[in-house]
Amino acid sequence: MLHQYRKTGQKPIADALRLTLDRMADGGIRDQIGGGFHRYSVEPTWLVPHFEIMLYDNVQLASLYLEAAAVFADDRYRRVATGVLDFLLREMANEEGGFYASFDADSGGEEGSYYVWTPAQIVDVAGETDGPPLADLLGVTAEGNFEGRSIPTRRMPPAAVAARHGGDADSVTALAERWLEELRLRRSLRTAPALDRKIVTSWNGMALSAFAAGYSLTGDDRYREAAAKAADFLWRSHRGDDGRLVRTSTDGLAGAQGILDDYGSTACGLIDLYTATGEVRQLRRALELIESARGLFRGAGGAWHLTAEDAEAPLGRRIDLFDSVEPSGASAMIHAQLKAAALTGRTELRDEAGESLAAAADMIAKADLEMACWLDAALLLSGPFYEVVLAGDPADPSLAELVRIYDRMLPPHAVLSRTAAGGPDSEQLALMPPLAGKTAPNGRSAAYVCLHGACLAPATSAADFARKLGAGWAY
Repeated sequence: MLHQYRKTGQKPIADALRLTLDRMADGGIRDQIGGGFHRYSVEPTWLVPHFEIMLYDNVQLASLYLEAAAVFADDRYRRVATGVLDFLLREMANEEGGFYASFDADSGGEEGSYYVWTPAQIVDVAGETDGPPLADLLGVTAEGNFEGRSIPTRRMPPAAVAARHGGDADSVTALAERWLEELRLRRSLRTAPALDRKIVTSWNGMALSAFAAGYSLTGDDRYREAAAKAADFLWRSHRGDDGRLVRTSTDGLAGAQGILDDYGSTACGLIDLYTATGEVRQLRRALELIESARGLFRGAGGAWHLTAEDAEAPLGRRIDLFDSVEPSGASAMIHAQLKAAALTGRTELRDEAGESLAAAADMIAKADLEMACWLDAALLLSGPFYEVVLAGDPADPSLAELVRIYDRMLPPHAVLSRTAAGGPDSEQLALMPPLAGKTAPNGRSAAYVCLHGACLAPATSAADFARKLGAGWAY
């Protein structure tokens, strides 16, 4: 939907998007103390969640709020997204770089008890002066909103809290930041929900995308390092000697062979990591997964099978078109093919993506949001889907400004490569022939915005680059 808003710029769409984003962010479905999101709401106002926390929800929500921060130039959405990423690093990452699957809803046999508070508990942490306004700011009341206690929210405006307790809105807002870590520490003394230590390949692939986007938009090296570490973990521990992925691992023990979802989501994540960092080995890995998937899962007429061609399938190989709580393996793989085609110039990958979309077109039209990721891929195929190349000396401040323009826009309708001022090296050129001739003209750092190999005149100013990159997407 954010892609569609970029295309149209229609205010009613923007208002509906922002209302949903805001109500989720200030409601109880978001863990206001820890930073992550619970699995879903059990009532229509996003107040009372089912308290389970899933990796796949959180990485997709982090990506969503990062894109919203870019589209709407709203720093609040950035803070929501980085809160999710920080939660994942703090609570769900293993030492080797992978991310665990989920937290249970129950704590000591009682649903939600880990997350709820009373005013007295808030005062006990923050003291008699800061405690009462902090409790109001977090929606923690004597009557409670969940079985006599309160699920924290952020629905009382700071100005209203200030009017009740004195001070101003800014000082009230600062209370949460001042006491958040102490609240987390106090909460950690409670019986915690059980952690499912299973590591799911496709969910970790989506985590690569989220952390790569987090690094691009914020410049925080922790997110780049987390994405690179997770990619290395998957390549080392979730990939066999035959180059095939496994579906899961638990405490180092690998599970069954991977399905299409694992290849599609991980290939997308690796390409997103390459775009964010310029690290060529991530693109090599993604291309290897795409090639493996083409051999193992692709069928006739653009179909993608869920399981590999040599997997046991007594009832026949399943074709799973629908996107559910995560993108289907087919729609994720189509995204990976479109991105890879733009980077490498391999038109057969784009053609295959188009064939798959055409084959599913009737079902997409009927299913609508049940195939949302397919619709997103169709939007990219119809374009414009840009190949962007930045050429220049890494020490040149003007190149850094061009990079900032790209990162600030966080464009889902583009992929990015970087070359030296004199052009690509042999490794880059062998992998990405479209980089040929992309140099810094007269030593000036330049941005090339291209569509299917046809490039506009190189942009050397930030304003010119932003205009060309945003063309056709209502920036």
